[in-house]
Amino acid sequence: MLQKDGIYNVEKMKFIKFICRRRCRVIIALYIIVSCITSLIFIKQSMNSISMHDSLDPSFSTLAAETISPMKKSKSGSVIEIWGKAAIGLYLWQHIFEGPLHLVSPGWSSGEIPVNQLLFRFHTGPQVTLETVSQDVSDVILVLNGREQSKIDFALDWLDYVTHSPELNSVGVILLGNEQCSNAWIRKYMKTEGGPIKYLFVVYDAQEVDNRATFQWPLGVATYRNFPVGSDKMVDLVSPRKYLCNFAGTIYPNSSRGILLEVLRSNRLLEQCFVKERLEWEPKETRESLHSYITALQDSDLTLNPVGMNAECYRIYEAMSFGSVPVIEDRPGSETCGGWNRNSSAVLRLLKRHLAPVIYIDDWKRLPELLKNESRMTREQTVARRLKLVEWYAVFRHKMRDRLVDLVWKNL
Repeated sequence: MLQKDGIYNVEKMKFIKFICRRRCRVIIALYIIVSCITSLIFIKQSMNSISMHDSLDPSFSTLAAETISPMKKSKSGSVIEIWGKAAIGLYLWQHIFEGPLHLVSPGWSSGEIPVNQLLFRFHTGPQVTLETVSQDVSDVILVLNGREQSKIDFALDWLDYVTHSPELNSVGVILLGNEQCSNAWIRKYMKTEGGPIKYLFVVYDAQEVDNRATFQWPLGVATYRNFPVGSDKMVDLVSPRKYLCNFAGTIYPNSSRGILLEVLRSNRLLEQCFVKERLEWEPKETRESLHSYITALQDSDLTLNPVGMNAECYRIYEAMSFGSVPVIEDRPGSETCGGWNRNSSAVLRLLKRHLAPVIYIDDWKRLPELLKNESRMTREQTVARRLKLVEWYAVFRHKMRDRLVDLVWKNL
C-alpha cells in the first residue's frame, strides 16, 4: 500500500511539473507577444511625434531626414512666396493647400503653412503690388490670369518684374489660361526660352502641356463668387436628396446647353431635376443666388455639365464638393482646347488621368435613359457613390498639392 502511494506521489509530481512547464511556456510566449506589440506602438508613436514636429517646423531635423539627400537637407526650411494675382489663387491656397488666410490690412490678406519641410507664404489682394511685395525673397510662385487681353497685360507686368529680379532663385507660375487655350504669349518667359519660369501649371487642356516644364492645373471652384471652403467636410452624404439632377448656368447661343434644356423639357424631367438657366453670364453672385445654387447641389444626386466656353467648368468641382456626381459632356469646347487631338482622352484629361468617378456623356439625348438607370439605384448604392466621390476629390486635391511641392523642391 505504501509502495503504491509512493508511486502515485511520484507520478503526481511529474504531472505537476509538466503542467508548470506548459504554463511557463505560455506565459513566456504571451510576454514576448506583449513586448513586441508594445515596441511597435512605441515606434509608431515616436514616428508620429517626429512627423508632427516636422509639420510644425519645416526646418526641424527628423530621423526621416537622414534618408534625404544632403542637397535637400540644405534647402529644408526654405520660404516659398506665393503672390496671388488671380482668383484661382484662393483655390490653390484654401482648397488645395488648406492654408489659413488672415486680413493683414485693407486689401491685403496673407497666410502661411509648412509643407514637406518648406514654408509656404501666400499673399493676395489689390494692395499686393509690384511696389509692396517683399524684395527679400528667392523663390516665388505667381498666380496669374490670362483669360483676356487686359488680364494678360496685367500678368506681363509681373512677369517682367521677376525677369529683372536677379535675386530670385526660382519662379513658378499657375496660370488661369484662355478658354480657347491660346497661351502662346507666356512661352518667351519659360526657362527653356531664356526666361525666368522654371515650371508652369496651366488650366484647361492646352496642347503645350508636356509634363516636363508645363503641367495641367484644375480650374477648381469659383472662389470669386465666394464658393464656401470645406463644404465637402460638412455636407450630408446619407440623407435622401430631393432632385435626381440639377443644372444652373448660362445658355450660350448655338451651344449644347440649349439642347440639354430641350431634352429636359420634352421628356418631362423638370420635376425630377432642378433647372435655373440665364441668358447672360453674371460674374457676381447675390447672397440669394449663391444659396439657391448650393442648395441645388446639396439636394441633387447628379449635376449636369454641358460644354460652355470650355469643357471644364467650375460646376464640376463644386458638385464634387457636395457629393453630387458630375455628368460631363465629353467633347472639346474648341479645336484648340482638347480638340487638336482626335483621341477623346485629350478632353478633360486631368480628370481622366486621375480616374475621377464622374459620368461622361457624348449626347444629351441619352440623358433620359441615363436618369432612368439612376432611378433604379438603391439608397445604399447612392450613398456609397457620394462617399467615394467626396473621398476622391479630397485625395485629388492632395495629389495636386504634392505635385506642386515636389516641383518646388526640384527647382530650389
